[in-house]
Amino acid sequence: MHLSKSLLKAQKYLFVNDEYCLTLVDRIIDKGEASSQVYELKAKCYLNLGCHLLAAECAEMAIKQGGANASLYTILLESRLNCSDHQSVEYLIEKLADSKALYDVLIEDVAQSAHLINHNTLAEKLYLKLLSTDSHNHLYLTRLGAIYQKMGDMDKAQVYYLSAIERSPKYAIAYNLLANVRKQTAQFNHIDLLKDAFERSEPSSDSYALIAYALGKEYEDLGEYTDSFMHYNAGAKAMRQHINFDIAKVKQAFSLTKEYFARDTVEPVLAVNSLSSKTPTPIFVLGMPRTGSTLIDRVLSSHSQVESLGELSCFKESMKRVTNFQGGEGFHHQFYRYSKGQVNFQKLGEIYQQLAKPVNANSCYFIDKYPMNYMDLGTIAKALPHAKFINTIRDPMSTVFSNFKQIFTHGMYNYSYEQTECAQQTLYYRDLMTFWHKQFPGRILDVPYEAMVGNTEKQTRNLLNFLKLDWDENCLNFHKNKSSVATASVSQVRQPIYKSSVAGWKNYEQFLEPAQQVFSDQG
Repeated sequence: MHLSKSLLKAQKYLFVNDEYCLTLVDRIIDKGEASSQVYELKAKCYLNLGCHLLAAECAEMAIKQGGANASLYTILLESRLNCSDHQSVEYLIEKLADSKALYDVLIEDVAQSAHLINHNTLAEKLYLKLLSTDSHNHLYLTRLGAIYQKMGDMDKAQVYYLSAIERSPKYAIAYNLLANVRKQTAQFNHIDLLKDAFERSEPSSDSYALIAYALGKEYEDLGEYTDSFMHYNAGAKAMRQHINFDIAKVKQAFSLTKEYFARDTVEPVLAVNSLSSKTPTPIFVLGMPRTGSTLIDRVLSSHSQVESLGELSCFKESMKRVTNFQGGEGFHHQFYRYSKGQVNFQKLGEIYQQLAKPVNANSCYFIDKYPMNYMDLGTIAKALPHAKFINTIRDPMSTVFSNFKQIFTHGMYNYSYEQTECAQQTLYYRDLMTFWHKQFPGRILDVPYEAMVGNTEKQTRNLLNFLKLDWDENCLNFHKNKSSVATASVSQVRQPIYKSSVAGWKNYEQFLEPAQQVFSDQG
């Protein structure tokens, strides 16, 4: 189809200057040209700018205009996944299955989408199908291993990770996942395999960091703490040198959030809940990462009235949509500079609940366990007056070390790769949570990790009382819960409660003086 000069001009700015590209596309639409190609370009702009709900809406508009092609469905799948709109992704997968031509082209996208929404049986089937024609594909082998690991089949997971490494000895992700399948022993470990791969890696590469963390974890399992820390530290340095991170800007974000809500002391909750009384109540399990959120999630989701939806990104996406965010850096700063009259909290809550839909309509509660929701707790509380908040807390040094020794997805928790920054982040978080308790008294339950591990039944009863739920013995047998787990704690939560991780940082005390000094300086 012939493309207008205006559209061709706009396309030149895609990936170069997406905000300007979007401006040009909007001008084209204002002039009356609303073709499938125009909306597809607009969807790509929004996707690049991190405006995923808007990207999905534009992709859907393009499809309605007759553009039902593989490119648009790829955009739509990615957008809906980034919104944590799992039910829409499932619907898309079913729709694509009815179109063999599209399905064959997008089979890899569909397989990965199924994997990410924990539709594991379908994901397994599709990756096995892909491997039937490409048996040496290390990516497919690794993803199959990850699927089995989420499902609790650690033996199968290990087999596939080792197969991926055999096919592609430089594929570092497989090494890192392999180390985290289970606790290693003196008789069964991968130290030699990992050391060989580590020595072949470029010190400035992602591969170096991934394998360094894998070695750190295996040496820790073996109780060789000096070698363990040396590799954790090497991995952290490799990650940090590629990250543009400024802890001063983080401090500003915390201050800005508090300033926004400090003006609201007279009227702490204004939003009206327009949702049906039958709508499940969200439980936000939040706090610093690696402080026990997955444990609490598993305990609560073992209750017959509670469903876990995992770590959802849809509240932040709802914030972007309700303010019609057009992309660019610093969304947090932009949102909290809005006057209150410009944020429709009721609409914000409705958008969130449309995206975060539990599969079991009979559940009383569903869990959203994205840790960083603590930054927006005040906004969530105003948008969802019925929501409950569970704050996972842990000894500060344990918090720092558990973050420092974990390699996270790119762009997530960038403070974790430097001890003093991690300690400062912990202090900012604690200060903000103290503020939220004053703003929303009675709506937040603090659950110390050490107490949860030390007396699980007592803390579980406290949790259920907070949620006004009857006792359910299944909560104490959470390790028998067969549902999928997709966090760094995947192997731990399939075991009964253990206490070895409490104060585990003391094995590394001599190496953690920078973080200890930050806490000491702050009293």
